[in-house]
Amino acid sequence: MNMLSDHTFKDRNIGQFRELLIDSKAGALFVGSEGAVFRLWAYNINDTGDNVFVKKQLILSDSEESECRSTASDESLCRPSTRFLAFTNNLNSIYVCSS
Repeated sequence: MNMLSDHTFKDRNIGQFRELLIDSKAGALFVGSEGAVFRLWAYNINDTGDNVFVKKQLILSDSEESECRSTASDESLCRPSTRFLAFTNNLNSIYVCSS
């Protein structure tokens, strides 16, 4: 992880950041990306303390990856990547759709 100014977040192990979702009551910013979903503290996105930072890797099983590679027109489409984020259950859960 690279710590920059309070207004910049970067993880060198992750590709493009694609989706944003904010929970203003909790001060949480959820960021969907190529390979992971992050929960950041909305007021300082570089604070990686245990109470405000979570990183969940998106991982394909071998069979899922093999199936994708056999049908996809472009191999890059087979990398796990967040496509959509939405709150469910009165902000208690997040629905994550990924490739």
